Amino acid sequence: MSVQLVLYPQNYEGYLYSTLVSNNLLADSQSFISVLSTSVYTYTTDPNTVINSFSAGANWKGFYLAGQTAPQNTNNTLILTGQNSSNTSGVFQKLTGLTVGQNYTITIDVSAVTAAGTLTVGLPPRTDTCGGQFVQNSSVSGATSITLQFVAQNSAETFIIQWKQIGTNTITIDSMSIEESTSVLGAGGNTDFNSDPIDGQVIVDLYEEEGIPLTLSVDDFKNVAEKVQSYSKDFNLPGTKRNNLIFDNIYEITRTINSKDSFNPYIQTQAILKEDGFTIFEGFLRLIEIKDQNGELSYNVNLYSNAIALADILKGLTLSDLDFEELTHKYNAENIAKSNQGVLDLLFALGPDSFAGNQGATTTNVLRYPLCDWNGKVRRNPTSTQVTSIGANPANPAISDEGIATFYRPWIKLKYIIQNIFKAAGFTYTSTFFDSAEFSNLYMDFNWGSNNQPTSFNEQVLIQYTTSSASNFATPSGSFKTMTFPETPTSFNPSPLPSQVNPTTGVVTSDRAGLIVTINMFFFSVINNTDQYSVTVELVSVDSSSSVTTVHYTQSHTNRPAGVDTSFVSYVPTVITLNTNDTLFFRFRDDGGSNFTEQVFQTVSISGVHYNIQADAIAQEGLLNKHRGKIKQWDFFKDILTMFNLVTIQDKTNPKNLIIDTYDNTFLNNANSVTYDWTEKVDATTMQIEPLKLKRTIKLKYKTDDKDYCAKVFKNACNLYEYGSAERDGSTSFPGSSQLTNLTGEEKIELKIFSSTVVKPIFDDLPEWIAPCIYGSNDDSSEFQGIDNNPRILYNVTGDVNYTLQNMTFFMDAENGGTVGAFNFTTYQRFSHTSTMPSVSASTNGYNFDNVYGLIGIGTPPVNNLYNRFYQGYFNQLYNPDTRIVKLSALLTPADVTNFEFFDRVRIKNREYRVNKIDYKPNALTKLELILIP
Repeated sequence: MSVQLVLYPQNYEGYLYSTLVSNNLLADSQSFISVLSTSVYTYTTDPNTVINSFSAGANWKGFYLAGQTAPQNTNNTLILTGQNSSNTSGVFQKLTGLTVGQNYTITIDVSAVTAAGTLTVGLPPRTDTCGGQFVQNSSVSGATSITLQFVAQNSAETFIIQWKQIGTNTITIDSMSIEESTSVLGAGGNTDFNSDPIDGQVIVDLYEEEGIPLTLSVDDFKNVAEKVQSYSKDFNLPGTKRNNLIFDNIYEITRTINSKDSFNPYIQTQAILKEDGFTIFEGFLRLIEIKDQNGELSYNVNLYSNAIALADILKGLTLSDLDFEELTHKYNAENIAKSNQGVLDLLFALGPDSFAGNQGATTTNVLRYPLCDWNGKVRRNPTSTQVTSIGANPANPAISDEGIATFYRPWIKLKYIIQNIFKAAGFTYTSTFFDSAEFSNLYMDFNWGSNNQPTSFNEQVLIQYTTSSASNFATPSGSFKTMTFPETPTSFNPSPLPSQVNPTTGVVTSDRAGLIVTINMFFFSVINNTDQYSVTVELVSVDSSSSVTTVHYTQSHTNRPAGVDTSFVSYVPTVITLNTNDTLFFRFRDDGGSNFTEQVFQTVSISGVHYNIQADAIAQEGLLNKHRGKIKQWDFFKDILTMFNLVTIQDKTNPKNLIIDTYDNTFLNNANSVTYDWTEKVDATTMQIEPLKLKRTIKLKYKTDDKDYCAKVFKNACNLYEYGSAERDGSTSFPGSSQLTNLTGEEKIELKIFSSTVVKPIFDDLPEWIAPCIYGSNDDSSEFQGIDNNPRILYNVTGDVNYTLQNMTFFMDAENGGTVGAFNFTTYQRFSHTSTMPSVSASTNGYNFDNVYGLIGIGTPPVNNLYNRFYQGYFNQLYNPDTRIVKLSALLTPADVTNFEFFDRVRIKNREYRVNKIDYKPNALTKLELILIP
């Protein structure tokens, strides 16, 4: 038996490599960047006086004849200039990590010389070493590659290279290396460490070609919520010179990772396990620990499949680690309308390899703004001002003071998110399901949370003020004076302040139509230290022509004692919409007493005015802020696998590619499935047959969102049934399951992050105006507000053509710039948990597991729900009374393991089985766990 464990370079991406890891002891020997800033010394008679006088370092130092040309870097090559036969120029650096008695090879690649000369290479005398034993002169007349060897006599030496010739000429050196000679590596002088010149793969030394046991699996039939993948138990590799070189002497305590080619235990190492020439496993190697027992070194490692590798990477990452900066766009009614047609305008052209569109494109369809009731504050009827001043249709719904965020917050295509996750992790996938038109119409909401605008709390603006002098604060009795809030650095303040906020006065000036400013809270005081006084403070906005002043807050205090400050406090958010050049500020009025002396800075941390300024565009921080950005990438991806009961299989042709498909397409309807007859391979004398351990109740559900008012109302009205969940009785729901009378307990398959979404008419008397409703309420359900909802998945029902309302309109004010002003809208984009609206039982696809109590005004519950499409086939097999677990042993060859796919079947004595797990041992009986298929 021949066993080979092959490793690839850690930076292997499928293109050419010359070596697995660089064992080059020279630093900066490919591009000579340090020569540009190196310390260069001059000499007058002997260059060795320079070399011996100055300490060599980790990068190049240079020397040259005084008055002549210093070493240079030109186009990442080293240029040395010789002046005459006795005077030279050159460079030197210190070598470390040498093994005394070891052979080393020096390689110097020369691309050009202007005239023949002599290149001297050596280890000159040093006061801190016993060097100087090696000096080699080479006559160079043109492009060449020079190879020299030496035996190290010290662990550290100074390496020198110098050029000399009669007359002025130059030599151009492209690269240099000093490496441990391969002729002494490996047991018995084995020289086959030389890596494959195509991809850099190398074969590691094993303990007497030991067999490496493997546990091979793809999907645990007994528990669909688990996705078991292939792996090996840990095993040891000997600490041979060959393996030490492959692992870059990582056992050395003083060793540091100083280049991309150094072995890094935190980076995936692609591996292939071969037996008798057959590839029986392709995945990755993990270094667990290094053992040193009585001077015998070994590396404890294990092998694992690509699905496990992907999970390990994604578990440490969140969605905030993705780069969605390319989706930066203006957030206004005009662009929202374009998103509904699949042509959202982006601020920047897309770059190469973007999943949002072709390179150079300035629009995308991966981000959309469907209509959704985000805060429950939609007005059933417009205000009188909206009707008389800006043209709202009476008796039709209208947007609330919160602006367009009442209806429109971003949703991003699931496929786009998955593509970016795989790309960032260094993986790819092959999936007819992910590439289907159906999946391309599924989107995830990127609600920014309970705040009305796309910003997190840390991005709010806190403007404070310090004590003002009497001259700055004095004002005639009965007249208003603008209060000043000069910026004071605080932990709340971003840097710089939003452009709309004057850092000296604190006055907000709008830079566009429809700018929304929220005063979240304020806390400040005034004082008259001389007289009893009365005072009024107001928050006002003034239009651009200074002709209309709107008071948003006012409060007065009378007959206040001298020397006692008067506080003005509000914790109730005030939402204000400003148009271009409108201003917003606080003002003060002396109502009697005069002689005001100060604005008072309160000594608590919340003192000042908290502004939330609406952004004119949504960028990375608006999409992946602390709300959605906190989601772990693996939790997101695992929920997609669970929601659609997807199976991941390792691609045997590419260990970084996952083949992803539904359970039915993988195991039940797979045209590529092959049946192998293993009757003669099994040891029938040790067969063990077990019934499956099944539960009585099966429940599939989304994660509960306790903050969702509509979901709670539905649950309370429907006997605590959770919207979109499915429940089955295992003793009655499946073919032949009426015989299963001993079942108890509950099997729960629950998504970890995604919740179901109630889609319904926003108002009961307007049945055609249907949308997702995702908002919360106070305890007595008298007031509604936005929530930090769990993420949702919905289907783009209307595609790129909006739904047209037949019997109503809805009104939106102008906001946040754009060409679309106040308008009575008659169309909108529909998202739903059904693929059509109204839903048709037989032909509509549903994205709830089931709808036991029906849908709310959007049609008939679809038969093609998640359970029936993606889970029914699995549970029909699982709960069939003829299904059994069969455990036995078989003598499998490497060819058997290589050729077998887990969607294949095996035949033993005219019965077909699905293979659930293989515990493979070379040259020994392999333990099989089979599922007897009814």
